[in-house]
Amino acid sequence: MAEPPPPRPQGQRILLVEDEALIALDAEDALLAAGFVVVGPAHQLAGALKLAESAEFDAAVLDISLAGVMVWPVADILLARKIPFVLLTGFGRGLDLPPACRRAPLLAKPVKPDELKAAVKILLAR
Repeated sequence: MAEPPPPRPQGQRILLVEDEALIALDAEDALLAAGFVVVGPAHQLAGALKLAESAEFDAAVLDISLAGVMVWPVADILLARKIPFVLLTGFGRGLDLPPACRRAPLLAKPVKPDELKAAVKILLAR
């Protein structure tokens, strides 16, 4: 007889999309410390699209630019799935966001762990 699957980890699941390894590691550590389960991280658009389309998660943290490729196709999938997300950017606040993404929280990199945790918690409380 097959063993039952292991229990699902406790905590809400957060998709992490970030191409810079150190920033991804810091963000993952902050999310784990806050009790979240991290899905990913995805470092390239192709992997992020695959996870956005098929993985189970409650919210997402998206770096706006993945090695120069904008993350908007991932954001479009999340919007269609009604999954909230936070945007991370190193471009500064003057960035021209697509209209559909303008309501998402925008955090400047490098993001402080407490700032990231607070933004995700606010998303999930909506």
